[in-house]
Amino acid sequence: MDRVQRGRLEHALKAGHAYPVHPDGLRLAGVDPIDQNSHWEYRCRDAKTLLEILDVQCSVHQLPANGELRTFYYRGHRDASWPLLPSVFRSANGRDGSNNNFDAHYHGGDQTYEINQYCNFLEAVNSQGMFIEEEAFELLRHHRQGSHDTESWVFRDLNSKIVPTTFPSSGQLRTLALAQHYGIPTRLLDWTKNPYVALFMATEAIDSVEEMKREINFGIWMIPKVLFDVTSAFKYFFVIDVSKFQNANISAQHGCFSLHIPPLEDVLADRHTFPVSRSNSSFMHLDEYLCDSNGDALHEEFLNRITGKPMLLTLKSNEVGLIRQKLDQLQMNWTTLMPNLDGAAKEALRRQRMDRIIG
Repeated sequence: MDRVQRGRLEHALKAGHAYPVHPDGLRLAGVDPIDQNSHWEYRCRDAKTLLEILDVQCSVHQLPANGELRTFYYRGHRDASWPLLPSVFRSANGRDGSNNNFDAHYHGGDQTYEINQYCNFLEAVNSQGMFIEEEAFELLRHHRQGSHDTESWVFRDLNSKIVPTTFPSSGQLRTLALAQHYGIPTRLLDWTKNPYVALFMATEAIDSVEEMKREINFGIWMIPKVLFDVTSAFKYFFVIDVSKFQNANISAQHGCFSLHIPPLEDVLADRHTFPVSRSNSSFMHLDEYLCDSNGDALHEEFLNRITGKPMLLTLKSNEVGLIRQKLDQLQMNWTTLMPNLDGAAKEALRRQRMDRIIG
């Protein structure tokens, strides 16, 4: 951050242009938050409580943010214990993040795996005659050639695998987001601006009576937009919006993507650092990264007075019945979220599962 931008942020605090939030968390729909250090957890009593918190009339949505109503980014997890960890770290060892190790990623081949999968996706997209950003196509060209011709563009990891230091560049982010959306493991995380999309994603696969009886909590993450904005001002963080014409599914799902892991080039040039935990050499979960000021007093003041923490709403899976009634009322299903034949097929299979449960 340059001095001018820092000065503007300091002035905003002193002049009261930045609106404060309750620093100790808010009681919502009769539920007191549990401080989990990097986020507030709200253990909802029932489906009605969860729906009340997500509703725009709930007090948390009425908090002002730069003169406007506070808005959030949402993400649904079928299991509330799953961390906010990009899929490339979950590719080898499941959803629990046990593969989340910095040395393994940069010296054990994970980054090579991420780029190879991305380039395979680009190759397939290109073969269909679809648009690819210029910088993404340049990466694909180097990948085809083995990258031996441009040593300034790459480095060799401990296994002598060649990896581009510039990945991901700003001109590769939208196609990287498309790859993430279609299931390619990347360093991005999916988000939606619609809470009911997140609710559908968290609950649509809870499809057996036995699973409901186990009473595993599902979770809905709510992160204030102002927290994303402040993080991007102080350190490496991007929200990536894919143009609506590029993908109807992402548009229907009000989707966007976050990125908090910088390219190696920025780290080597001391422009940014990798978000690595000081205690165990693993990549920070996104909620940890968002709440880490890295010793910057101004950043800490914004976190304490302005942004608030991420919020995680949790609910037992056996409460999913009322949730589904609400989603049906809103016509929230695969047909509307994937307006194509793939969506129609997924919805047909989902309804078959639901009929089996009801029957």
